[in-house]
Order: sequence, then structure tokens, then C-alpha cells
Amino acid sequence: MKGRSISKGVVLGLLVVALVIAGSAWRLGSKLVEPANHSVPLPVGFPAQIVSIPGAGHSIAGWWVDKGSESPVVLLLHGVRADRASMVSRAQLLMRHGFSVLLIDLQGHGETPGEAITLGFRESADVVAARDWIKRAAPGRRIGVIGCSLGGASVLLAPPPSGFDAVVLEAVYPRIARAVENRIRIRLGPLAPVLTPLLLMQLQPRLHIAVSDLEPIRSIGSLDAPVLVVAGSRDEHTNLAESRELFEAAAEPKSLWVVEGARHQDFLAYGPIGYEGHVVDFLAKALKPAITETVSVNFPIEGRHIFPVSLGKALLEQCSRNTPGAVSAYWEPSETEIDNLEKELVRYMAAREKVGSERPPAGAYHRQYVGVISYGIRLIYGNFYLPGFGDPGTTRPMMICDGGPSLWGVVFDPKTNTFSDMEFNGEA
Repeated sequence: MKGRSISKGVVLGLLVVALVIAGSAWRLGSKLVEPANHSVPLPVGFPAQIVSIPGAGHSIAGWWVDKGSESPVVLLLHGVRADRASMVSRAQLLMRHGFSVLLIDLQGHGETPGEAITLGFRESADVVAARDWIKRAAPGRRIGVIGCSLGGASVLLAPPPSGFDAVVLEAVYPRIARAVENRIRIRLGPLAPVLTPLLLMQLQPRLHIAVSDLEPIRSIGSLDAPVLVVAGSRDEHTNLAESRELFEAAAEPKSLWVVEGARHQDFLAYGPIGYEGHVVDFLAKALKPAITETVSVNFPIEGRHIFPVSLGKALLEQCSRNTPGAVSAYWEPSETEIDNLEKELVRYMAAREKVGSERPPAGAYHRQYVGVISYGIRLIYGNFYLPGFGDPGTTRPMMICDGGPSLWGVVFDPKTNTFSDMEFNGEA
């Protein structure tokens, strides 16, 4: 009798322990999928338009910055329990390089409603809605996307092909089972193998999602776009081996950037120079339109003048149009850099003609160039005018008020081969 009582006590004790573990797992699951909704005020000085995008049964909150009809667009997607404000620094960097940007709150985050966070499953519908909104708001332009963690998984879990012209995936999990186990192991160590199945079992009753529905690696090969996979070398949430596996499953063209020393964190904040060199450069090259048309302006070699640093400030003192702001220093571009600028400018002008943007009158233009460092970025400013306006030798900075579109300026980023801020003189 005593032995039976002990056995019953042991069984009862084990049952209590099991119930406690199951209850704890259920409460943990509730916390993991609980919506992270809150107000997201527009940051002071961020020149965005507040937009509301029709989604699948809800409106998607967003911020839109349009840099002009010839600029490519990048959709910015935040990580889990974050919001679109966390992507502002990326937006500002891209805007300085001439990109238009759309930042959104995924469902269940920020100001976009949602019953639960679904780890990319329902969020993928918001990605599709935002992409289609861009196509309506900016027809004909090339579109890229940067997805951080949850944001990247949402891109991959959308129906293929992606519909994007370039995809950047930052710290994106390949399979939900390993993602959950990694996160539990970070916090609870050896309990991870026990709690992981208990959490995965909740996907179906809670969210009506199967484990197999949350395996982004299955669709990365069907993106039909160049892809850049970004991984932190010390990331324990999505470890480097998982990111390499995701990269291997992608189709060409593809690139992998391992951020040495980084964990599961904001890679731009961790390494801004590397981020600009890898991510912005990737997007600039991937989103450059293939232009073959000829244009009605030309740039004879005898009309070119590269100014020394000492004349840089004087060249930027134009009275009838804007020039680069926040200039901290000047530099002198090389002939090779200007050769490349003028080659790319022909493409840029053809793109403007194609979409019907304002463009200069036909003719052979005189050009004056100086290098500037604006907001920490090395740029080249060009001042253009037709013969008949001022000094034909272009040996001194030309500043002519009014005069119309035969006098214009443009900013060029030699690192990404992109143009921005084309400005024309006004008419008297």
C-alpha cells in the first residue's frame, strides 16, 4: 500500500509539473503573439507624407517620401514588436542617395491593427498591399525592399514571385522551429528542447498556421530578383549558419554580407559605413533602369571645367535654384570621375524623357563641377548652361539669375552612380 501511494504521488507530482510547464508555455505563447500596437508620431524634420494603404481587412499605416519621378523606390519593413519609426535612419540614408521610400507598420504593430503577430504569415499580405500601392503611386519605377527579421520573413512568405526588383534580407530566419528554439535557448538555456515543441503546437489552435507555413527558406529561390542576405556574425537569434543556408537556397544573382561582430541588431547603427557600402550600393546597382535611348543634350569635352576646392563655395551660390545643403567640405573630382558622371547623365536624362519629367532644352552644354561633402556623403555638383549665357570658357563660377531651363544643376553620387536634386533656373 505504501509503495502504491508513493507511485501515485510521483505520478501526481509529474502531472503537476507537466501542467505547470504547459501553462507556462501557453502564457509565453500568448506574450509572443500579442499585438504591439501604439501611436507612432512622425519624427520632427522627417519630410514624409502620412499615408493609409488599403490592406486585407485593415488599413496599413505608412510614411511616404517621393524624391521624383525618375527615382527608384525602396519599401522599408521593420522587425518584430518594432514599427516604422525604427526604419527612419535607413530612409534618411536612402533619401540622401536619391531614393524614394515607403515605411509601413506591419499588421499588429505600431498603428496598423491586427489580432496577433503571426511571424510573417499575415504580415506578408501587408507587404503585397504596400508593393502594389507603390506601383500605383509611382508607376513605371523600379522597386526594392529592405526587410529586417520579421519584415524579411514577410517578404519571403508572400506569394512568389516577389514583384520587387531588388530584395535585402536582414537577419531573417529560415525555419520557425529553429527560430523559436534559438530564442528560448538564449533566455532559458537547457529548457529550449522542452518548451520549443510546446510553443510550436500552439500555432494551429491560436493562429491557424502550420509549422510548415513559416519556413521562408522554401520560397527564397522564387523571388525572381537580385537578393542581398545580411547576417551578424554573432547573431544568436538567427545564427550565421542559418543565414548561410538561406543564402545558399537563393537563386542568382545573390550576395551575402556578414557584419563582423554584430548580433541581432540594427546593422546600420552598428556599422554605417559598411551598410552604405553594401546595402545602398546593392540597391543602386540593382534598381538602375536599363536605358538605351539617346537624348537631345550632349557634353562636348571642350565645355567641361573641374573647379578646385577654393572655388567650390562660389559655385554653390546660385540665386535662382537650390544647391546642396549642409556642405562641410569640398574636394576636386578627377577626370575619370567626371567621365563616368557624364556617361551616367546621358542615361539619367533618357530616363527623365521616358517618364515625361522636366528636362533641359537640346544643345551642347558647358559644365562646371566641384566635389562636396553633404551630410557626410561625397557628392559632385554640376552647373550646366548653354553657350550664350556668360563666360564660354567656364573658367570662373557662373551664377546667372533667372534664364529658364537652359541653366540647371544636378547632384551626382559617384559611389552609387545615382543623380538627385535636378534644379532649373526660373524665368524672369
